Amino acid sequence: MAIASNKATLTQNTIEGTLVFVTVQTPQTKYQSTDKEFKVGIVVDEDTADSWNERFPKQTAKVVKTSDFKETYKIDPVFPDEKKQYVITIKKPANYKDGTPLPQQYTPKGLLQEGKTAIDVTQ
Repeated sequence: MAIASNKATLTQNTIEGTLVFVTVQTPQTKYQSTDKEFKVGIVVDEDTADSWNERFPKQTAKVVKTSDFKETYKIDPVFPDEKKQYVITIKKPANYKDGTPLPQQYTPKGLLQEGKTAIDVTQ
């Protein structure tokens, strides 16, 4: 995942930003449930958050004050000169509705770009 000049980007099937919370190797328990889910938190700039909110109005980016960001996410703010940080949370159930686990090919992957090759770093 790359950040060009500290800007995040949103394209048709890809979002780039800074990862702050990732559970793609082992799913975690959903909030107030026994079901499991994969979850990723991505910090993006305001323009990318606005684009995301327009495309996905039911799953908007979380707004975090820059002064509260380090306490919440345990890292320095990604955009320290901005008043607010925007965190997009993406979730995927770890099981089908009937309880059957997702096959390996449908689980989320973390890819690292090396040259022109994308390397799966999930495992």
